[in-house]
Amino acid sequence: MVTADGATDKDGDAVTLSHSIVDNLENLPTDGDLYCFEGGCNDHWNGVPLGDFSPTDYTGTLDTKTMCGALEYIFRYATTNFVGKPICFIITHKCKFQGDINGNSFADFRDKMIGICEKYAIPYYDAWAKSGLGSWSEAQLNNYFVNFQVKK
Repeated sequence: MVTADGATDKDGDAVTLSHSIVDNLENLPTDGDLYCFEGGCNDHWNGVPLGDFSPTDYTGTLDTKTMCGALEYIFRYATTNFVGKPICFIITHKCKFQGDINGNSFADFRDKMIGICEKYAIPYYDAWAKSGLGSWSEAQLNNYFVNFQVKK
């Protein structure tokens, strides 16, 4: 949601990732049939700060450099600009690295994403807990995922 980074593809060739949802929201057409956002893994993997959110503040300033602030910004933008359109969120599948980064596990990110989805009444699918997919599996990685290795 926040991450825009350089990476290498499965062949080791440099690629530029510019997949920050926050930075690209204004590029989305407003006449879509459905707006489905997905995120979490890249932000966690790249050490984006987790941040926090208030379950009752819908108008306060947001720090979009944190995962919580970015997700709230996305939902505020979507519910304002895509009125009458279904909006949903997918919590990403299990990623190859789920350990602590900056003192936060991916489970910490997931819990906050669920809380923010519920705050804004955005339906979500928890692929992390329910999909059976995981890039930690070499078989799944090679068959279902683009094998990016983020440069650190």
